[in-house]
Amino acid sequence: MKILLAIDVAQSTNKDEAKAARELVNIKSLAKLLPLDKSQVTLLYVKEELPSFEQVLKAQADFPEDLTHVVERRAGKILDILKKGVEQEGASVNSEIVSGPPAQLIETVARDLGADVVVLAQSKHHDSIFLSRVSHHVARHSPVSTILLREGADEDSLDKTGAKTVVIGLDGSKNCKESVIKALKLLNLDKEKTNLILTYVVNVSKIIASVTPFSFVTAMQENLMMEGEVFLADTQKELSTLGYKKLSIHLKAGRPDAEIIKLLDEKGGNLVVIGAQGGGAIKHFLMGHICERVISQAPVSTLVARG
Repeated sequence: MKILLAIDVAQSTNKDEAKAARELVNIKSLAKLLPLDKSQVTLLYVKEELPSFEQVLKAQADFPEDLTHVVERRAGKILDILKKGVEQEGASVNSEIVSGPPAQLIETVARDLGADVVVLAQSKHHDSIFLSRVSHHVARHSPVSTILLREGADEDSLDKTGAKTVVIGLDGSKNCKESVIKALKLLNLDKEKTNLILTYVVNVSKIIASVTPFSFVTAMQENLMMEGEVFLADTQKELSTLGYKKLSIHLKAGRPDAEIIKLLDEKGGNLVVIGAQGGGAIKHFLMGHICERVISQAPVSTLVARG
């Protein structure tokens, strides 16, 4: 497997590079989520170009060398530490430092490498505005599935047997189902122990409801609920044939992102999987916005699946 692990070194201000590396990426959590053994991992740091800001810093401080080299040297040390840690998990690792717009370069490198999955590491000390901007863009436009790795989430929510609970958000489309099943095959999951919760949330737009007779809206919702029940049962059967033993379905009406977050909390989920796109133009658009809200609100690692 080819894994692109994108790291924003600037998320940690810890002067001790070893401690900074631990803050930035929990390698044990990553190894529990993805099969690192024999995988090819590329560590990527994209240094944003901020010329005006750098000029201010140069004017205010006495750097023995230009700021670019200072930043790159620190980044290189942190990446070397992470490289050794990932190699201990059995992966072959190389690292790259590039300059430019982070989201676009992450996508470009993923495409050039032929990566199977992109991982965006989020530390406890992340800059939420920066990370939100980059992660949302990558999740929407990456050529492959994207994982937002939230530090410590795996250990905190494993049950007493060590099993994972994975909440899977589906939208009723073939595209979404195929993308999710493909993404699940990438993960380091024990098919005997992992609890897969398949959820489909029926959502009738408030705009449609406001201009449509109540009886029609009710009938529409009932039809969608029946379609959802059939879709979930079919998906459950398909995953069962792939060897997953613990499967359950969750059919609700409401706002998809809110129901998914609520379900994560109720079931103690430690991973959420959601499709990046739906079946048609409207579903594609709606799924994108639901995906963004889940990324922003989910307290656990999030996998945005792409076919």
